[in-house]
Amino acid sequence: LYNMETKMQKFISSVDKSSGMTAMALTPNKRYIAVAEKGEKATITIYDLQTLRKKKVLTTTEVQSQQYVSLAFSPDSKYLISQGARPDWTLLYWAWEKSKPMASIRTSTNVSNEVYQVSFNPNDNAQFCVVGNGVFKTYKYNEG
Repeated sequence: LYNMETKMQKFISSVDKSSGMTAMALTPNKRYIAVAEKGEKATITIYDLQTLRKKKVLTTTEVQSQQYVSLAFSPDSKYLISQGARPDWTLLYWAWEKSKPMASIRTSTNVSNEVYQVSFNPNDNAQFCVVGNGVFKTYKYNEG
């Protein structure tokens, strides 16, 4: 990570048995960064940017994929969406500070319709979209 104000660079180490980083997202308040890593199990690690220490490690059995292809934080930095890759293309809506997935949904069922990016509506923490090859879908999280 490069700090443009101080002109200092710091490195984030990968987790054990990682096959590489596949996606990153910065909280809008610029306090945390989420890093997705490929491995036997897809993993997301949230780092505190002040200390570069691990704040949370997110894993779940709801995703069959070994990697996440895209991550995004909500406008208030409280929620995270993560898009898994093939074979299941599962999107997760996380209350990341609680390490809890609040909802999940398959965003693609066709092998050729890969999802590349996820993003939140900048004015609504519960509304987000996914974009990919032949895919453009919007979702709204409702409790209950």
